[in-house]
Amino acid sequence: MPLSHWVANMSPVLVILLFCSIILPITQCQRSSFGETCGKDHRCDRRAWLGCFNEKCDCLKPEEMIYEPNSKKCVSKAGERCKFKMENYDGNTALEITSCVENSRCGSDGFCSCKEDFQEITNGTCIPSRKFGEPCDPQFKCSSRQGLDCEDSICGCSPSQVFSQVQGHCVGLVGQDCVKSKCSENAMCDLRINKCGCVNGYFQDWEDKCSPKLGLFKNCSRDDQCWDKSPLKCIEGECTCNPDVSLLYRGEKVDDNYPNAVCAGRVNSPCISSRCAAGSTCHADYVIDEATIQVHTKPRNFESRKITPRDGISWWKTRAGGDDYGFHSGSSEEAEVPLHGFFPGHTIVHARVPALTHVCHCKDGFTPSKSGTCGKPYGATCTKGECVEGLVCKGNFCSCQYSHQEFCTLTLSCRNKIRGPCTANEDCIETSNCHLYNNHTFGECKCKDGYIENLKRECDVEHGGDCVRNSDCDSVAGLVCTEGNCKCRGFAKFSEDNRKCLSLVGGDCHTSSTGNSSCIENAHCAIIGKETLANGNPGTCVCNDGFSISPEYTCNEQKTERWVRQQRTRLAEKNGENLVESDGEEEMLEMAELASQLEGAEEEEMLAMAEQASQVERGVGAGVHDLMEEEEEESSPLEVAAVAGASRGSAVKEDPFADLHTCAVLDPE
Repeated sequence: MPLSHWVANMSPVLVILLFCSIILPITQCQRSSFGETCGKDHRCDRRAWLGCFNEKCDCLKPEEMIYEPNSKKCVSKAGERCKFKMENYDGNTALEITSCVENSRCGSDGFCSCKEDFQEITNGTCIPSRKFGEPCDPQFKCSSRQGLDCEDSICGCSPSQVFSQVQGHCVGLVGQDCVKSKCSENAMCDLRINKCGCVNGYFQDWEDKCSPKLGLFKNCSRDDQCWDKSPLKCIEGECTCNPDVSLLYRGEKVDDNYPNAVCAGRVNSPCISSRCAAGSTCHADYVIDEATIQVHTKPRNFESRKITPRDGISWWKTRAGGDDYGFHSGSSEEAEVPLHGFFPGHTIVHARVPALTHVCHCKDGFTPSKSGTCGKPYGATCTKGECVEGLVCKGNFCSCQYSHQEFCTLTLSCRNKIRGPCTANEDCIETSNCHLYNNHTFGECKCKDGYIENLKRECDVEHGGDCVRNSDCDSVAGLVCTEGNCKCRGFAKFSEDNRKCLSLVGGDCHTSSTGNSSCIENAHCAIIGKETLANGNPGTCVCNDGFSISPEYTCNEQKTERWVRQQRTRLAEKNGENLVESDGEEEMLEMAELASQLEGAEEEEMLAMAEQASQVERGVGAGVHDLMEEEEEESSPLEVAAVAGASRGSAVKEDPFADLHTCAVLDPE
């Protein structure tokens, strides 16, 4: 093909380039680059923003630009203009844009700025910001993308943050503010309050980071450090099963460890990995939970059906006397359970709804214990190991373990009787308390105040205490419940010294094989007529010799004539006086002796002494009272005694039991 034809088919641009490279000398077309010699015949490359200065090619704006070898052109420094207005030949203006230094960009304001995580230095270039742990100063700043601060010339996070190698920047510590919704490892941001918290299965450690929760027997200082799905609780510095809802089963010991130890759910508590305490099994059940639910319609004339929990339901309860169910439009009351069914609703309400879960229940025929296990109840037929905690299988029946215990139907537990061991009141039978020994945590059971131990090592109400039935009262003393108080039965008086009821004078009595009678003090059981005590017939209580009956039907010591003479002789000997032989003088001496005892005595005491002098229960009363009741005249003790002496004789007290005993009659002689 001819050359002319080939050239004719080339583009104008290629023709020019070919012309410059082949036909014209090289020096007439090639532009000089940065730092090269320039002049009239060697122009600088204006496309690279070069100009000829002192016969050398340099950036057109040396103060604002820098030559980049990689791009082979001048670029604007950081902080310098990158957009220039140019006027065209037609008079219009246009923007001429220069490139910015590496790691920077031309902003909308027409100036170059360093990209994120880069910083401007004094020569106008952009270098990477210092990373976590690198040295820093006012010129070499820390990375803003990583959220670093320069502290003590080292790039690091603020005290409330920590550097995450995984996320590559500072994040919030647990309990601190989130950093751009970011938190430390195994923590998440609660966007409602912008705070970091550990995710499930982790706890906040002493560094405010999240560490995996601890398992059984691991050392701990608070509950939230222990694994909560078991569930565990920190007790005495060790993670163990939460006693409120679970029990610990250690399993076989291996090298001082329990590798197979597990927690099992207590009765009526959620199952733990389908495990339940002894005597119980895991069952699907409904647990009441709080929920805000959507209601669409209000039912009427609804036929009851089985409840099946699901989303978007409401639970209803029939109103008394109508078919209207529970909630109305705009209602916010709580629904009670059990309920009859569920319906679509028409408003949002807050209700208590059943949620399907798994709960530990006792086996059939078993009953729960206080510790959370199940076993057969008191009195049930059993085999070894079947009885509820606290009971043992004796003679194929569940019974208390020890003879000094009795079963309490209120607490469903065996309690120790009086003088039995205890550490707390709950260990003792009702109406008794645990009395701890000095400086000890254990003691023995004793009756409460107002109660007294009986022959069964139980406690009865003491004499005079409140009661409801006869069995409440002291059985040893033979008390009965009369008008709400424990009292003696029949015509008897309670003796605290003997702790029994003793018949009063005139009451029925018996004599024991040891010769002791059931009569009050200073009385005995007498045989009336030809009857004998041996045949089981009761006798009658009468005063012993030297004693007389009182108004209370007790026996008081008699002050006989011999006693009076003894007192007169003792007084005369004390005063060194001769005895007077005459009966009248003798009487006066006796009265004088009694009168000397009356000095300073009250009126009632005078009357009593006058009665002693006359040795009668009544009779002397008339004369003494007549004398002492005179309003116009005061009587001396001697006059009182004289009246008493004058009243001596044959006065006898009226007594409904006069046929049973003889009252003392003093002869004047």
